[in-house]
Amino acid sequence: MLLAGGCVVQAEGAGVVRGAPPPAPATSASASASASAPTAEPGQAPPAQPGRRDDGALAQSPPIVATSAAWSRAQSAPVARSYLSAAVLGSRIYVTGGGTDEERSEGNIYRATARLDILDTKTGTWTTGASAPTKRYSHASAALGGKIYVVGGHSQNYEPGRLATVEMYDPATDRWQVRASMAKPHHEPALAAFDGKLYVFGGEDGPNYLSSVERYDPATNAWTPRADMPRRRKGGTAAVLGDRIYLFGGISGNDGIMIEAVDVYDPRADRWSTAATTMRNSRWMGTASTIGSAIIIAGGARRGGTTYVREVEVFDAATSSWSTVATLPSDRGNHAAAVVDHRLYLIGGCRSGCNQKIPEIDVLSFGR
Repeated sequence: MLLAGGCVVQAEGAGVVRGAPPPAPATSASASASASAPTAEPGQAPPAQPGRRDDGALAQSPPIVATSAAWSRAQSAPVARSYLSAAVLGSRIYVTGGGTDEERSEGNIYRATARLDILDTKTGTWTTGASAPTKRYSHASAALGGKIYVVGGHSQNYEPGRLATVEMYDPATDRWQVRASMAKPHHEPALAAFDGKLYVFGGEDGPNYLSSVERYDPATNAWTPRADMPRRRKGGTAAVLGDRIYLFGGISGNDGIMIEAVDVYDPRADRWSTAATTMRNSRWMGTASTIGSAIIIAGGARRGGTTYVREVEVFDAATSSWSTVATLPSDRGNHAAAVVDHRLYLIGGCRSGCNQKIPEIDVLSFGR
């Protein structure tokens, strides 16, 4: 699956191979299907796949190349926006919310949008779905059970602004449904789907930076608290690998101190640990995307939010080690990410201290 400055990308398999020839460039992406996995047609949930968990991870899959990566560019999004999120079902990427200059500023000081744009990764074309009930940005989204869930973030108004609300999009009907709200607002949270449930991590609720974790069960439409994170974390990102969820980046408080520690959550035991090594380049509102046994960290701002991290790095959870696989073609933060067929798509975001919103989609392709 995925995720987003507040976006999450589900695991796509296991095994990393290094030193193979570079692959052909890609033109489009999906975050929850492997190359051999069946995909859904418009308005259909993805078909069941042997060995695939509800969160999209495969028990077995072909290896990927993590050192021979090539950039290409997909069709730009219909509008430039930042602080957006993306989730994937079948061959389609569902891009939700964010801030865009297309929105009027009167009564909407952040120019938040409720629009839904859908990229068909087979054809490389965009369509527009039904607008969500709520305009929001700095939220998170995830695919679960053939639906798209959008959680938290911030509304168009300054105060109270922070959102606890949750909305679900059904691609089969092109309709939204309001679901149970979280116990508290989560602005700039991280989100992961695992074993048929959603997990939201941290963010802030206005006065407080959060270490709290909440779990959503779609069968009961209810949220329950889970064990707190080892530290408060806002603007971080989550990635699923095997039976663990990894938390990267973000800031710990109003002082803007960047978080370097990688926290590791075991959702079945409801227990936390911390990886042996810290991030080489801490970042706020970047993305973490799982491909094979590698977690790819891309984009995001450095401390102060005016400069960006260009290094695209791989975290090897087995050895708790880091390596650099590519350099971003240009600055990018507050963007969304999606994965399909061993290709990482970086969608929208901003640069120049977030004074410039961008519609471009850069694609980093890996071999098998």
